[in-house]
Amino acid sequence: AFAVNKALEAARGVEANHITYSILMKCAHKLIPPGKERNNVAVAVFEKCKKAGMVDGSVVRQLQMGADRGVYYDLIKPMMDQRGRIDFESIPHEWGKNVR
Repeated sequence: AFAVNKALEAARGVEANHITYSILMKCAHKLIPPGKERNNVAVAVFEKCKKAGMVDGSVVRQLQMGADRGVYYDLIKPMMDQRGRIDFESIPHEWGKNVR
């Protein structure tokens, strides 16, 4: 999955979408044991996804499953309401501006 991601980056005219990032998150969750390495991969994929404006609910759910709780909450803090609950409808516009 990560080799495919590298190939996508190198290919002209081919761009990752929200589904690509969601699958990469899922692969990290399934293939890398819990711990620092998996958290680092999850953070890197999520930050890249945010930068690309491709965050949607499926990406956030896969991040929740793939990263440690503290890492997850740090990354999605802007989506939390005053009670600390995550609102999947409150994805910041910049994070998901290119999801179609």
